[in-house]
Amino acid sequence: GGTLLPRPGLFRSLIAFVGFVLLVCTFLLVTLLATYNHNDPSWNHAIDAMPTNLLGTSGANLADLLVQIFGAAALLLPVVALDWSVRLLAGRWLGRFWLRVLLSPAILVAASLALAIVPPPMRWPQHIGFGGVIGSIARHFADPFGAAAPVSAMAAAVLAGLILLYVSGFVADY
Repeated sequence: GGTLLPRPGLFRSLIAFVGFVLLVCTFLLVTLLATYNHNDPSWNHAIDAMPTNLLGTSGANLADLLVQIFGAAALLLPVVALDWSVRLLAGRWLGRFWLRVLLSPAILVAASLALAIVPPPMRWPQHIGFGGVIGSIARHFADPFGAAAPVSAMAAAVLAGLILLYVSGFVADY
């Protein structure tokens, strides 16, 4: 995992405060994704109705955006945020944090590609599929290379898992 923060006092308190703020944001993110309803009014679904999302119009808009872009892979966002917040609250720091932040979108893209071949159930709210728009686009670009859909999906899933291990801090920096 991470290393203990070397300086006690104000810096450690500041890191714990950032961890607490991130934890609150994580719970808000879980709430907006858990109460996502594709029939809610959003940026691309203009209707005169009250949103059912517990976070109101803003929650409905953000949930719709995340699900449309990343599909079910959007559920990885709160997983990473929860891990980071707990580590910061525990006084642990993640080395090369800037690199972990920069690699986070790669998890979503790889997971979206992996999920793009999974046939969604009838109740899935998006016609684009489990991988969202990003998964659909990534799958389209993988096809000309002759990679069979299951092979490219497995490779993307392995890549997403390895990046997730690093971004979460389960792989030490050397």
